[in-house]
Amino acid sequence: ERDLILEFRGSKLQRRRAKKYAEGVMAQRTGPVTITEEYDDDDLTMIQVPQEAVGFVTGRAGNFLRTIEEEWRTLMFFCEVDGSSGRRNKTYEKLAIFGSIRGRRGAELKVLSAVETKVPGYFASIKDEVLDRDRGKDETESWGTDTTTFQDDELSYALGKQGGTRKKLEKSSGAIVQYVGHVALFSGSKKVRKRAKEY
Repeated sequence: ERDLILEFRGSKLQRRRAKKYAEGVMAQRTGPVTITEEYDDDDLTMIQVPQEAVGFVTGRAGNFLRTIEEEWRTLMFFCEVDGSSGRRNKTYEKLAIFGSIRGRRGAELKVLSAVETKVPGYFASIKDEVLDRDRGKDETESWGTDTTTFQDDELSYALGKQGGTRKKLEKSSGAIVQYVGHVALFSGSKKVRKRAKEY
């Protein structure tokens, strides 16, 4: 195999991120990717995925993760943290999500929705951490997540056929709208969250 050269152009931060992403993708081919604190350039969200949901979240040949990456324009991989290889936590796997604040949150909530179907009640154990993550860190300084809890009969109506209502709410409000179990989450600036809840 001959050496190939990748060339990165852009600002210093853009080049740093591009190099980091390329290294992660290449490392993933041969085993788990190691993530250290230096990897976070305000472009990283780390979540714990229960071991029993990892295969479901990954999908056949990584298909579900790749679909989420494409939808939310993110880069995602399961990883080791701070060089802890060889001693993987058997209860959880760490999932790194790289991208914009909006892309990371959309991908995170989609993963958590999938996890909740495999491990009901998991979201309740991490809800505060998820809701507090990245609060106020967008250009409006009003980024956040609001929630509404549905009863069984309300949930199917709120979802709509094949999630159609959720997608319409998301498109028309500008907020990220995702259902995790019976909880509807609305993420974005204060303005778009308010609009989504009104709709």
